[in-house]
Amino acid sequence: MLHQTTISNYQAHSLANVREAATLTFNVMHQLNELSLRTLKASAGVSLQQALLPGEGVAGYRAVDELRGLFHESLHLTSAWLIDLVKVAESQWAISHRCAHAAVHQMHKWLPREFDTTVGAIDLALDAAESATENLADASVLVVKRLEGEGESLCGTSGERERTGAAAAH
Repeated sequence: MLHQTTISNYQAHSLANVREAATLTFNVMHQLNELSLRTLKASAGVSLQQALLPGEGVAGYRAVDELRGLFHESLHLTSAWLIDLVKVAESQWAISHRCAHAAVHQMHKWLPREFDTTVGAIDLALDAAESATENLADASVLVVKRLEGEGESLCGTSGERERTGAAAAH
């Protein structure tokens, strides 16, 4: 059997991961709430038509820039939160992996030698599952970063919009 202290440590680390995920989530929700309030204040007095098709005036572009900046900030907050959650999930998987390997090791001690091949296959399957999970986590981070990059290109840079607006005015 697994030692009681080992099981207790795995449970304590798992609870710490749950607490970390909850803390990350509550923090980002708080920041997004503040960002929503800033967005409401920034959009006060700006019609939907002005936001989507700003006029030639500088004030229209400033309001749109501010709204795009706030959108970009919310996108960045959300993507950072998702990446941090992936890290917490990886930590939790590492705990599960160690626990599973410890259980297989204990099983190996108590099973007859005829089961060595079976225990070795289980051990290899655990390693393959860990590798697949790491690949999934890496892919998740890449997807989040790609989405943030797409959001940044949607928002564009303020200097680029000013140049585009100036060129359109001529």
